[in-house]
Amino acid sequence: MQQNQKSREQELQSKQKQVEQQKVSAVEGVCSSCQTINKKTAKFCEECGEPLEVLLCPECRSAVYPDADICEKCGAWLLPGKCRFCYADISDEDSFCPECGNPAGGIKCTKCSEMNFFDFCKKCNSPLTESALIMMAQAQNDPAQKEIEHALKQLAELEKSLEQAANQSQIDEKAKREKDEKLKRLRMLESFYKTSSEKKEISTPKRESPKSLFNEEQEKRLSAAEKEKRHSEIEARRKQLQKELDKSQNKTFETPQKARCFFNATKPPGNLVWECNFVHAIHPAPHDCAKPHLGGKWIIHEGHIKWERGYF
Repeated sequence: MQQNQKSREQELQSKQKQVEQQKVSAVEGVCSSCQTINKKTAKFCEECGEPLEVLLCPECRSAVYPDADICEKCGAWLLPGKCRFCYADISDEDSFCPECGNPAGGIKCTKCSEMNFFDFCKKCNSPLTESALIMMAQAQNDPAQKEIEHALKQLAELEKSLEQAANQSQIDEKAKREKDEKLKRLRMLESFYKTSSEKKEISTPKRESPKSLFNEEQEKRLSAAEKEKRHSEIEARRKQLQKELDKSQNKTFETPQKARCFFNATKPPGNLVWECNFVHAIHPAPHDCAKPHLGGKWIIHEGHIKWERGYF
């Protein structure tokens, strides 16, 4: 009897807890990712930033952000009945947008044959629309943009010279190892001869004096110091350049496509990635972000800079 009464009490307590949780959920939003209780009016979790209103992409069924125009997972368009370039109303019968004139079926890049629904090709960053050409011309005439590109070119040359020096050092080290191995084999061969006359028949390389060995070690130390100096110079220049690129993160735009057009037009040449202001995620470029109109910035990769316009 006592056990039955305890079990009933436990069931009653669990039901009361469920009712209380339902009441809390009705007033506040519970994050499905971290279980944090948020205010009912909150659209994103205050703890982890995940969207509280879970929407799924019609193509890949991945979670997408509310009011997003594309799925960050598969790139599917999430605004049916809207032009992908200017967001004007468009019907299935329209081959071209009545507002901007861009083809409803997308634009094929003449350079790499990639099909796009962006002003710039998502593969090679070539301008595809009139808006892209205008924005790119403005960027190329911007003095600040020219200074950034010039600084990046100098940085690329510094890193190239450092890479060449490292390759030459490896070649010299390999040649020295081969020379030492040859000398070692000749000395071993000498030990098989018993008479001094036989030893004279084998010519051995002249042994280096302690003085020459000292000079060699001194050159190595100087070379290491020079490399360290170049590394420090490259790092200082990279940090200064990143500060200049960070200035663009304060810009916001009316639509995501306008933001993508601007950031791709002003993308400096080299090995860069794009960080959005929305959740501070790292994207290959703004066309992979669902909320680029909230701003963002290009980030210089750690490592060798590839001096060419376009992505990697």
